[in-house]
Amino acid sequence: MEKLDTVTRITKNIVFLLFSSVFMDIFSFIFNIYSVRYLGPKNFGIISFSLAFTDLFGIFFDFGLNQLTIREVAKNKKMAFKYLYNIQAIKMFISIIVSSLILFIAFISGYERQIIVVLGIITISSVIRAFSSTFTSIFRAFENMKYETIGTIIYGLSRLAGLLGIIVFRLNVVYFAFIYLLSSLVMLLYLMHIAIKNSLIPKLQIDFYFWKMTIREALPFAISSVFITIYYRIDSVMLSFMKGATEVGIYNAAYKLILPFNIIPSVIIGSLFPTMSQYYANSSQDAFSKAFRYPFKYLLIISIPISVGISILAKRFIILLYGNEYLQSYSCLQILIWSEVLVFLNIALANVFNSRDKQIVVSMQTGISALFNLITNAIFIPRYSFIGASYTTVATELLGFLFLYFKTLRILDDKLFPRTFIVTLVRVIAASLLMGFFLRFFEKLNVFLLVVLSIFLYFGTIYLLKSIDKDELNLIRKILFRNYKGKN
Repeated sequence: MEKLDTVTRITKNIVFLLFSSVFMDIFSFIFNIYSVRYLGPKNFGIISFSLAFTDLFGIFFDFGLNQLTIREVAKNKKMAFKYLYNIQAIKMFISIIVSSLILFIAFISGYERQIIVVLGIITISSVIRAFSSTFTSIFRAFENMKYETIGTIIYGLSRLAGLLGIIVFRLNVVYFAFIYLLSSLVMLLYLMHIAIKNSLIPKLQIDFYFWKMTIREALPFAISSVFITIYYRIDSVMLSFMKGATEVGIYNAAYKLILPFNIIPSVIIGSLFPTMSQYYANSSQDAFSKAFRYPFKYLLIISIPISVGISILAKRFIILLYGNEYLQSYSCLQILIWSEVLVFLNIALANVFNSRDKQIVVSMQTGISALFNLITNAIFIPRYSFIGASYTTVATELLGFLFLYFKTLRILDDKLFPRTFIVTLVRVIAASLLMGFFLRFFEKLNVFLLVVLSIFLYFGTIYLLKSIDKDELNLIRKILFRNYKGKN
């Protein structure tokens, strides 16, 4: 009975987090499309820069404290009060220092007053979210993700409601920034209400010895966060410093369109993570290798045609979603979409190490990629602007892929990709090229009809070329029905 309760609780939490993630992705996509259209390249660039800049420094708002809180409170629930009170006090102290530093750097950098005001508002919203994340960490430690899910939905709906108000009343970018602040505040108030209902009265506590030990233990989490944030945010910040808000807006308009695709590898690899971990624990090297190769191949089958199709239809997508004002963004989209092929594969490769308790390899890859991204952006942005930033993003993902690929070669005893895999890759490329020729030849068709027809053409070709064998189909069935069989 206890085992069944545990399985039920874990399943419920997974469903809540998945529900939260899907809804947030949908809300964010709608919010981004209408925000980009309403603001225009310059104002959208101001918002994008402010978000990226505060995220870079926002590492210190958290400093790995959330992950540490989850780990330690999960071990000992009685420590919840100690961590909640002291972590909030630490964040309060850090927030005052870091917020002042953010505004000081913006001021001495010569940014115009409007940008500094927007940056200040976004910074306050980041501080509020930092406090909210402490509550969600406590809820996660108690394995109760329901409140986090509801809070996330409240945040997403608040942003959409705020955006609607901004559009209706035709307000400027400064008022637009308040969407983030007010949405964050609404979420914090909800989480505080739930905490109080559960006898977690929010207050600050100062225990300097506890602070010292906690910050020391949180440092490894913080270092990893630094690499990840630099990796994903430094391009927008450097574009702003070296070129201007308009260039940031043009670049981010394209970048926002590729992000939703990341849910595909996350879902596929997430479903396989337990299987690969089990194979590794049972020393089943052959099964482990197969469990890696199959999703790797599926991700190639999915990612390559996506990149081919979007690179061909990039101009039409940009005009359809954003309007002619963002016409320059289509060049960025044509380049950036190819980073998704590498992102898909990197997530699969990273899973090899995560399932074998070798997360340090993934951290090394992120650190090297972050440094490479920083250096190459400094070289190419001054000369090539947002086009340089786009190529740099692809090059960074390629470097990360090569690093993980050669590390994976050392783990898997046999040949990483046998001849049959290479044959499949050739078939995928052939099917993608056929789809590409179709898109070029019938490019005058309605874009929605064109997308649907090209999907049928591609997967029909893949089926005729027999790119997926019976063993792979059996593995898919095993993964899909594993939980069902386990419960019966």
